[in-house]
Amino acid sequence: MFSLVLCYKTSKIIFPIVFLQLIPIYIKLINNEKYY
Repeated sequence: MFSLVLCYKTSKIIFPIVFLQLIPIYIKLINNEKYY
């Protein structure tokens, strides 16, 4: 049970970071679609 809580807490930290990393990539893809 403890490991599950730990997993949940780390995921709450990791997911926003990953999400922030993905936003610029996503924006680049959208911009590329616009130009073509």
